Amino acid sequence: MTEPYDKYLETALLNRNQINEALSFINDVFSEPDYNIADRVTLDDIQFTYHFLTNKHYVEKSEEETIVIKKYRRLTQIIFDFYYPKPTGSKFYHYTKLSALNGILKNELKLKPLITNENFDEFKTFYKDHNLIGYSINTDESGKLMEQVLMEQCFAICFASPIGLTAEKEKTLWYSFADNGGGIRIEFDIKSNHPDFRKIFYHKTDFDKSKLLLNRLNKDTQERFDRIFTVAGLSKIGAFYLPGYYDIENEVRFLIKKFTDDYEFCFDDSKGFITLPFDSDFANISIKKIKVGKTCSLENVKRILAENDYGSFDSLEIGE
Repeated sequence: MTEPYDKYLETALLNRNQINEALSFINDVFSEPDYNIADRVTLDDIQFTYHFLTNKHYVEKSEEETIVIKKYRRLTQIIFDFYYPKPTGSKFYHYTKLSALNGILKNELKLKPLITNENFDEFKTFYKDHNLIGYSINTDESGKLMEQVLMEQCFAICFASPIGLTAEKEKTLWYSFADNGGGIRIEFDIKSNHPDFRKIFYHKTDFDKSKLLLNRLNKDTQERFDRIFTVAGLSKIGAFYLPGYYDIENEVRFLIKKFTDDYEFCFDDSKGFITLPFDSDFANISIKKIKVGKTCSLENVKRILAENDYGSFDSLEIGE
């Protein structure tokens, strides 16, 4: 009996005899006080494969009659929602240099690849905390590390939630992103059901990594079934996970991934970024107020507004 057949038989037996046990174990973990997740998965959501306990897949035919393998997303969605809840309310702040205002007043936002934030621990913290070393050592066909590839494929714009935003945190945001008061704070109204508009998870230095939900599920999965617990779409989960010392930013991130089954977006990143119109299938966005930094020229702001037909826009605030 060959090894692949042994693995096939073992997997078939797991799916026949122990899938109910796996289902109960996952839902029991969800209900533990550390997580307190109300949602539950069903047998339609999970399966064993040669190496994993993961999302169940199904086969679908495209319009060209090509067979496409897709995955049920409920397991992923529950875990994603736990780590990164959707933001509440519709008011969000964006701190930026005055030079960015011209582009924003064209009623579109510029989303940059997260590779530009490489020095700010994008992705790395998540993979390290969850012992996912493959992304830092495996490469794609061109020889690029997968970690780098993923950062190049995830485009984002960052906002600050006003909920819990203290005066001390605001000082840091003005300093770091708005030219130390020489820039502006734009208050946006954002109404969106985009699945990748999420609050950031901040890893605290004294946090017990074994209690992270994915680590907890993986530990028991390996002990019980000799499989690794994973979910579809795991790669982009790292895009919303940062070290705890960044929590002063109170960040909410709007992210669009270049290759994903969750949505379609017409990509043109030839200039090194993509643009998101204020009015799109992804969100309805509008500018509500502009706050002018303490060393920013109010006259320059008014001039830029007038040049972009925002001359009657009178929701300007002065001072930091």
